[in-house]
Amino acid sequence: MSINTLIPPSIQAEPSVYRSFRLIVIIDLVLAISATFFAPIFWWMDYHPGTYILIYTVINALIFLGLMYYTQNHTLSGNFFSAQSWVVFTALICTSGGSTSPCYLWLLSIPPIAVYYLSWRSARVWLLLTLVSAIGIPVVELLGYTFTNYLREVYRPYLALFNYLALLALLMVVFQSFKGIYRRVNAKLLRTNGQLKRSNRDLERFAFVASHDLKSPLRNVISFVRLFIRRHGHDLDPEPLEYLTIAENSALQMEQLIEDILEYSQTSNPVLREEAVDLNDQMRRVCEQLLHDPTYTNVSIEFDSLPVVKADAVRIYQIFQNLVENGLKYNRSATPRVRVHYTATEREHQFVVEDNGIGIPPEFQERIFKMFERLHNQANFQGTGIGLAICLKNVQAYGGRIEVHSEVEEGSIFSLN
Repeated sequence: MSINTLIPPSIQAEPSVYRSFRLIVIIDLVLAISATFFAPIFWWMDYHPGTYILIYTVINALIFLGLMYYTQNHTLSGNFFSAQSWVVFTALICTSGGSTSPCYLWLLSIPPIAVYYLSWRSARVWLLLTLVSAIGIPVVELLGYTFTNYLREVYRPYLALFNYLALLALLMVVFQSFKGIYRRVNAKLLRTNGQLKRSNRDLERFAFVASHDLKSPLRNVISFVRLFIRRHGHDLDPEPLEYLTIAENSALQMEQLIEDILEYSQTSNPVLREEAVDLNDQMRRVCEQLLHDPTYTNVSIEFDSLPVVKADAVRIYQIFQNLVENGLKYNRSATPRVRVHYTATEREHQFVVEDNGIGIPPEFQERIFKMFERLHNQANFQGTGIGLAICLKNVQAYGGRIEVHSEVEEGSIFSLN
């Protein structure tokens, strides 16, 4: 007869519940067989109380199997098993010498079984009772009470050795079950991790190919619209010329959106290059790009002396380029200004990017780091809503954090740690 014949088919159909039931059935059978084997030996040793307790154990082991099979109630049968185990082990200890009993170690088997088989809410009752027995028996002895010892001294070493080996075997069953569960969960996690890696590679490849294939026809649209305006714009009325200009701007916006999506997808790469990056050089590159952009005139970009760090130069550039450009873009000041401060502590670098822009309302300060989250329409401020999402992803890739403190019309302060 296999173990599975003792477990209802409905329980076998649920893998996680089935593993718990199967383990507890094995332990129950071990206890029942051990009790059956020990009962006549205890009777021969004139250890009659122990014999009665073992007979009680066998009866309750059979009751547990029936209760589990016919009720299929995990909590009910688990509590029954834990209760009978506690009663049996405590009774054996009390009738075989108290804290010197060779059965004392059996209390160790109740906590792992209760925790594994029951919810924490149910298991903690039996953990508490086990603790009460483990501590209460020696305390009672210290107060002067002597527990009756029915075991003859000549048999005690052998019985203690057998109890130790039986308990070791029982704990090995529990350990092997936990080990098997760990292996199954670990294998599942490895499979899932492999699938995620393949999915990420496919998504990166798709983003690259899609962006490349989309940019080519967009460039054609932009080129032909510009060519049409240049050759025939003087023959057109103002209204159709305006429509063509809107089409050109929309195509340019689409091209920028594709570029930003591609850039964001590349930040998903879990491999972080570690190279010496001079942040002063990166900031000079940012300044050179923005100060030569005709969009930004009469602007000021200042930065402290910055350190050399071990990082990915591309990711670092993306962070500072987006933060500095946002400070200049979302700005109505006559002289847009951005300043990068740097301080060092024993544990981390801290960078602060401060601007005198339009500020961010408090209710939107968490949303701005989400993809495509824009607070302003294209007519007022152009952008795709991806820049700060790229900053957040790159900062988090290095285990850092980025926070914003801002008041409307009083500028913004981005802190990177």
